[in-house]
Amino acid sequence: MKGYEVANIDELDVMPVNNGEFVWRPVRRRFGVTAFGTNGYSADKAGQRVIEEHHERDGHEEMYVVLRGRATFTLGDDEVDAGPGTLVFLRPGTRRGAIAAEDNTFKAIEQLKRSVELDNEGTKKAADGDTDLDSIRSRPDYPA
Repeated sequence: MKGYEVANIDELDVMPVNNGEFVWRPVRRRFGVTAFGTNGYSADKAGQRVIEEHHERDGHEEMYVVLRGRATFTLGDDEVDAGPGTLVFLRPGTRRGAIAAEDNTFKAIEQLKRSVELDNEGTKKAADGDTDLDSIRSRPDYPA
């Protein structure tokens, strides 16, 4: 078995959610990712939802990447137009949602796990505050 896998976004499973309100494309399940959450959402038609309105709790941060088409993000009280290549980073507690602004829109999401983080100086530290780099690197949850 090779140490990598490759797939095109159009090869991912298509799973309608909430009676077809939006379409989930399970990236994490496709690759068996366990270190962080990652999924895709797509819309065939403009006006379809690509992110349900919600906010994350428990310290989870999210990053969205528009890969194809356009989406209108609602971020707190703001609306942001996002075309291909746009990255949107959200801190916990920020209300968010998105609607496809063009047909054939595809957006990917990565939910970041906070087992290892950076302090204000950019030094890696564990969630428990440990800043000894050798100690942190020896932990099983340290990202390679």
